[in-house]
Amino acid sequence: MEAEMEEIKRRLTEMDTIDNAYSSRQLEAEEIAERAAAAMADALDAQIGDDDKAYVLLHLWSEYESSWLTLEKRIAETLTNRCDETMFIHAHDIPWPPDEESMLAQMAAMEQWNDTKTTALAAYKRAFRKASLRWHPDKFAAKFGKYLDPKDADQVQERVRGVSQAINDAWSEINRYQP
Repeated sequence: MEAEMEEIKRRLTEMDTIDNAYSSRQLEAEEIAERAAAAMADALDAQIGDDDKAYVLLHLWSEYESSWLTLEKRIAETLTNRCDETMFIHAHDIPWPPDEESMLAQMAAMEQWNDTKTTALAAYKRAFRKASLRWHPDKFAAKFGKYLDPKDADQVQERVRGVSQAINDAWSEINRYQP
């Protein structure tokens, strides 16, 4: 009976390996996507140029991330304390990205800076996931919608849609090369 079970496990493992194996076409597409992501990272490096500008950008994005965590903490504390008074978030309270057009590239650069062993494509994938979870209009509304000041709600939702669109446009540049 044990020998039979081992044989079944071996066959299932073999089948799983075959089912999940990349074809040569998929591997080639993955390599092309990696080169595209690396080219975008190189273009960002060339755009930044000198070390002073790179430091300023790193500082801006670090501040942005810190401000975002502060906002999330503020919301979590409100939920935990179950305050009777309603806390409103105004448009100026939201930590908007320093540069929406290069947001995904900047976030991917931060991912690579934090983990130098990661590939450019993997950094872009993580950055896209993080940015999408943060800025998708429906997810943003679900998380923050009830806290938005009614006077600012339309303006905020419009800007969130713009940020989300910029993220999706940047991702489509890389995603079109993926298998």
